[in-house]
Amino acid sequence: MDAHVTTALDPSTTSAEEGSLHEVEFIAPYHPVKPSKSEQASPTRIGGWVFLDDNAMSLLGEESKWRRWLGDLQIGGERRYGFGMLRIVEVQPMNDLKIDLSHTRPHQTIPKGKPLLAHTLAAPNIQVRGQIEPLVGRATSQSHTFGSDLTRGIVCWTPGSVPMDDVKVQFEPEGHWCVV
Repeated sequence: MDAHVTTALDPSTTSAEEGSLHEVEFIAPYHPVKPSKSEQASPTRIGGWVFLDDNAMSLLGEESKWRRWLGDLQIGGERRYGFGMLRIVEVQPMNDLKIDLSHTRPHQTIPKGKPLLAHTLAAPNIQVRGQIEPLVGRATSQSHTFGSDLTRGIVCWTPGSVPMDDVKVQFEPEGHWCVV
């Protein structure tokens, strides 16, 4: 993780515009520790799953189409600074992945001792080893300043936390998981 701090300038005062100072956290493209002369910095790699619903399957069902789509994928905010550019390095089909699609939202069972791969809403009925953190997003509407509306905060287990028992989770539209 790294951060970029920026502000807008008020031309009438040549100083920071009121309320415009903000910080953006991002995943650094290379490990921030400087390697020795004989080592080269290794690029940051992230893994994840991509699910295509019926609409996406009709548009991107062929592997060549979704590979091309994922090849130009940019995530997160502050895109004009070039943050969030992702590139496919390899694709590994998950033939053993058992996603339950019989519900309104997809469900997945995470086995005991395997890491949670997304922020997972903290629930009192499960035991997990890991860290929790508040998850809050920024939203923009037509009538407000960019990112001025905050989403309702939720307390989540961080990705990589490990459940002490099998846990069934539901994939939420916003990207986090919820224990069901």
